[in-house]
Amino acid sequence: MKIKIKKGGVVRWTERSAFERRYEKQGYEIVYDPQAKQEEEDSLQDKTVDELRQIAQGEGVTGYYSMNKGELIEALAGEG
Repeated sequence: MKIKIKKGGVVRWTERSAFERRYEKQGYEIVYDPQAKQEEEDSLQDKTVDELRQIAQGEGVTGYYSMNKGELIEALAGEG
């Protein structure tokens, strides 16, 4: 699975192993990692709505109190 990395104005898609072996040393940062995003969403699924609202409040998510669990997870997963 490919990840999106960035350094300055340069954006690349590469395998995680290539990032760890080569690009990380050159100062690239991971911009998008689908596997990490899925793991974060799975972790959020285990939380209650009240817990998710507390996290959303801390993250500054607007309108968090009126959101349902699915909306909260989507808003929080999109923050990362």
